[in-house]
Amino acid sequence: PNAEKLYVLNLDLGSEKRQVVSGIRDYFSKEEIAGKKIVMIRNLKTSKLRGVDSQGMVLLASHKDASGKEKLSFITPPNSAKPGELVYPNGNKNINKSEIDIKEFQKIVLSVKNKSVAVADSVLCTDSGKIESDAPDGSLVR
Repeated sequence: PNAEKLYVLNLDLGSEKRQVVSGIRDYFSKEEIAGKKIVMIRNLKTSKLRGVDSQGMVLLASHKDASGKEKLSFITPPNSAKPGELVYPNGNKNINKSEIDIKEFQKIVLSVKNKSVAVADSVLCTDSGKIESDAPDGSLVR
């Protein structure tokens, strides 16, 4: 609560609730985040940040504005998506769902292409449709 750059987010995944610590306080107000549908990594091993358990990670696209200042954009599921829907590369629902650590996750290159989020050349989606971002093409997702 006293961290200058961190929020403790309580997320509803449908079948469960999760607490995630996210370093987005410089970019978004509480009002901009409240009630927002987002995409998170739920199979990330729990870690402690400033003494608080973080049970996943919120995905955001990072890019620079015209002045060179870093901007973050939320990664969003389709409007019709229900909390907790599985995200997978298009056409491949048989993904590994076991827990991974942050180092393993950092090896995966996610980026924005034509407003969709992709890993390699496969667009990420749920059963409801494509995962999207309003960030410019080439923005990295973390």
